[in-house]
Amino acid sequence: MAADPKDIKVAFFDVDGTLFSFKEKGEPESTKRAVRALAANGIMPVLATGRAPYMLGSLDLKPFSVFITFNGALCYTHDEVLYSHPHDKRDVEIAVRQTEAGLYPCLFIEKDRCYISYKNDIVTNHEKRVDMFFEIGDPEQALDNDIYLFNSFFPPKDDHILTDATDNVELARWTDAFCDVIPKGGGKEPAVKRMLSMLGLSPEQAIAFGDGGNDEGMLRSVGLGVAMGNGMDSLKQIADIVTDDVDNDGIWNACVKLGLI
Repeated sequence: MAADPKDIKVAFFDVDGTLFSFKEKGEPESTKRAVRALAANGIMPVLATGRAPYMLGSLDLKPFSVFITFNGALCYTHDEVLYSHPHDKRDVEIAVRQTEAGLYPCLFIEKDRCYISYKNDIVTNHEKRVDMFFEIGDPEQALDNDIYLFNSFFPPKDDHILTDATDNVELARWTDAFCDVIPKGGGKEPAVKRMLSMLGLSPEQAIAFGDGGNDEGMLRSVGLGVAMGNGMDSLKQIADIVTDDVDNDGIWNACVKLGLI
């Protein structure tokens, strides 16, 4: 049974397809108002995204004081790092060798920068969709630095190319264009559970909003899981509530319907 909305003290938000509209190339005004209203009502907004910290400039970050980035591999506040778990060096090297062999383009994401090994039509179409541009860089750089997340651009049927060769990675998707490659044991689910423990809150005091496959564990970890109308069918099946699309005031409408704002 879903939690009582009156008990909610914290709200976790995915970014792409949830806070961020691909159509508007930004955050809808109704979404900004909803998040600010939640904060004003004593409900702490927490960002929970696969993006890196430096990829959040298009969002209204003022209401947020806690950030779960890289799908849970780096969690921090404005003042301190709460949790840091970069990839195993051997697994990064495997990805480097595979992309150097031309098996797939790979975007390596460090704490403060990212670079892609090479581009094809899939990559350039994704850049247009999310309104980002990835610099091409030598993948050998990834061997010397901490990699918190990498994106491998291949369809789901080719997941085995990476999973058969590595030992300590997990794949998560919100699109067929690429997979988020996260350290084993990572992901939004353990990050949300860790954050609830730090805050001294129970799952029944938390709500989460998402749209993709990488949000499934997060929605299962809270008392109220909300899937966006534009979200994946698999996520909608496990959600307590399915709201409207991100472009049709989905966040605002869900918060009003639940009496949170």
